[in-house]
Amino acid sequence: MIVVSLLIVANVFLLARALGVGPRTAFAVGLTFAIGTPILTYSCLVFVEPIGALGCVYALRLLHTPTLRTRDLLLVSTCLGVLPWVHARFLLFPPLFLTFLLLRLRRDDATRLRVLAALTPALLLIAGFEVFNLIVWHTLSPAPNQISIGAVPFQKNPLPGLIGTVMDPGTGVIPNFPIFLLVLPGILLTTGRRWWPLHIQIAALVLPYTLIVCTFTFWDGGWAPPARFAAVILPMLSAYVALALQRAPLLIVRGFAIAATVYTATLTTLAIFTPHGGFTTGASQHPGLPPMFTAWTAATIGAAAAGWLLSRRQQHREDPTTATA
Repeated sequence: MIVVSLLIVANVFLLARALGVGPRTAFAVGLTFAIGTPILTYSCLVFVEPIGALGCVYALRLLHTPTLRTRDLLLVSTCLGVLPWVHARFLLFPPLFLTFLLLRLRRDDATRLRVLAALTPALLLIAGFEVFNLIVWHTLSPAPNQISIGAVPFQKNPLPGLIGTVMDPGTGVIPNFPIFLLVLPGILLTTGRRWWPLHIQIAALVLPYTLIVCTFTFWDGGWAPPARFAAVILPMLSAYVALALQRAPLLIVRGFAIAATVYTATLTTLAIFTPHGGFTTGASQHPGLPPMFTAWTAATIGAAAAGWLLSRRQQHREDPTTATA
């Protein structure tokens, strides 16, 4: 898992570079994600989320790499085909990524051989997965072991789980990993047509997965460190954190990123030495919860607005003629 986690960090850096982010900022984002996100939390554990996160961030990076080599297509297709074997929760990702890959290859006017390279390993592995299920479980259902214990989606209203996944003090993403407050500013600062493919891809990959897992009975992942299910998709959001730091190169923004990283690294380190080892028993249940949700929501919106306004002001100072472009 340590090797997997290091590979995630490397792909976070390479994804930022593929999006045009400078090497220093890309390195800073890679370091930030290494110690200020669940990558650090799960690097020494045996949960499957880091494996899924590596496959997803690697595939997203290749979608934005200027040149796709045949060996890249073979490797990413193999990674996508492996994901359902790792966990049934990752079944959503292979068809979506393969669709985006085919669209990219069509845009590049790729040969049939390269299209086959992108499809064949994944299709063979997924077919093998179905054969395995038929032999072992006597069904073609892609998630028989999950069905047998009732760990299936669409069991409850996703709204409480969605709010908790983002804002819950015990299990939520923002309170435990505040670097993700820069995601919304990154989105607001990339509204041009050039960024539409990135927005569409991340929305198609992140939103359905999040809504599905939030309908589980145990949407918080049960007895686990914070943001367990979300840990799969969070490295892909590094694209927006990198773009926010690149397009709003202000001392206050970078200072916030450093403070958020130090906060999470300290919290994670201290949690390891507690009796529960950083694990949580689930969503928080106490009278002060609604005000805390409100505070974190306000912080999210405030960070987005501040980042956008500060960036626009700096653009205007540097080049008044292009500030509105």
